[in-house]
Amino acid sequence: MYSTFHNENIVAICSINEEYRRSIKLIQNSSKGFNINIDSLNQDYKKIVKNSDNICIWGAGGRGSSFLNIIKKELTNNEILVDSDERKFGKYVPIVGLQITDYKKLTNSTVDVVIITTSLGRDNILLEIEKYKININKIYTISIDGLKQYK
Repeated sequence: MYSTFHNENIVAICSINEEYRRSIKLIQNSSKGFNINIDSLNQDYKKIVKNSDNICIWGAGGRGSSFLNIIKKELTNNEILVDSDERKFGKYVPIVGLQITDYKKLTNSTVDVVIITTSLGRDNILLEIEKYKININKIYTISIDGLKQYK
């Protein structure tokens, strides 16, 4: 089941045929790599937490929420979750309970680490960081191999 922007549910119904069986096998094979990725994200995040006083996770959409749910056991209360979409401000990410904050609250402040959870919005986020004079020591992005340092 997928959710659209307006929270309408879309369900696909299909008959079981050979194509369906092939796609299930493909999903099963690719999920083995996904488990490795989850372990990498957890290990990478543990290292970041150990060396950081404050962490900003930027992006509270699907990928950001998924990331938070993966690392939820590693969260330390030194994290702030921000997003560029004002419609999300004040809302919470299910399960982890982090509140989504306006990124502009970071204006003229220093953040040890920013983890950008979206690859599509990365360039816009970098522009916002510059525009609002947010000083950041390290920037990480999510990759297939875990968290990768961008800056």
